[in-house]
Amino acid sequence: MSIEERLYLRPDIQVEPLVDRWYAWSHLIAPATTARCITHRHLKIMESYVSAPALHASAAKNEKMLGGPFIDYDANHVDDIRKLIERTKTTRASLIDLSEAVEQLDLMLREVPDGHSLEPLYVNVPERLRGYVELVYDARDHASFRLIESLLYRSHLYDDTA
Repeated sequence: MSIEERLYLRPDIQVEPLVDRWYAWSHLIAPATTARCITHRHLKIMESYVSAPALHASAAKNEKMLGGPFIDYDANHVDDIRKLIERTKTTRASLIDLSEAVEQLDLMLREVPDGHSLEPLYVNVPERLRGYVELVYDARDHASFRLIESLLYRSHLYDDTA
């Protein structure tokens, strides 16, 4: 192909990668952090927009709120966001389940007396997390868990098509 035959985009064109129609960032790669972002950021922001689109439009225009958890659309996009909520709940159901399992495990481990063996607790690990977590004590001797990310990447929970 000669130089004359190459095609170029106009200089004012911007390309931004997306993950599930959200701006791509590092927390949307690993399955566990993606799961938490979906349940604790994306769905909450979208549901807030659906319930108060005018508030989001106003906040998005306010420089003091720049970068806040607002959708920068006017009120005409409520149906689009509703569809995105449903699409997210359907296509990312396994990640939503993973996030709920992480919360369940965290709550369970908060009740564990410090210093006791964690081995008997493996039977109480939520099904979704079994085989993907190691129960440990943190630096303050509180029961905690470590996600084995390499296994999560090899599971159905990692979807690079998003």
